[in-house]
Parts: sequence; structure tokens; C-alpha cells
Amino acid sequence: MPVPTLQRSRALDQAIRLVVDECATRHGMSERPTRLLLEAVLRGTNDNILLAKVCGVSVNTIKTQRRQLLRITETDNLCQLTHCIVREALRRALAR
Repeated sequence: MPVPTLQRSRALDQAIRLVVDECATRHGMSERPTRLLLEAVLRGTNDNILLAKVCGVSVNTIKTQRRQLLRITETDNLCQLTHCIVREALRRALAR
């Protein structure tokens, strides 16, 4: 049985993009790790193979970028980081 997907509003997607951009600016992240983070959050996945296909890079590149993201943002794992971003984006989207 397929798992139902979460329907997101345009406002939430815009808020997610804004929060990811702010996070990237705050931590001085380059374009590739920023795209990895954005894709992970928007797609709701931390699957290296899927993220590599979407970003057009190798799985090893995704692993390297993931390590950089975690080091830069001082988080323990990508799920924790994406959770923080989604929570902040939801707060902003609901505040409108």
C-alpha cells in the first residue's frame, strides 16, 4: 500500500526555501551543500542515491557534502537539520 504524500502549500515551500537560504548565508555554505539541503527538505528524504540523482552528482559527493553540512551547522544528522528547517518554515508559513 503506497504511503500518502504530504500536501504542501506554496507558502510552505517558499518558507522552506527562505529558511534554507538564511541557513546557508548564516553558515557561509556554498551552492552545492545548500542545494543538497534544499532537496533533502523539499523531498523529505535523506537517501544518498536519490539525492545524488536529483543533484546530478555522485553518491560520494553527497556523502562529502552531508558531512560538510553537519560540521558547518553543528548538527548530528541530516534528519535533525531538516526537522529544524521544516519546523521554522511551518512557523513562518502559519504566521502569515
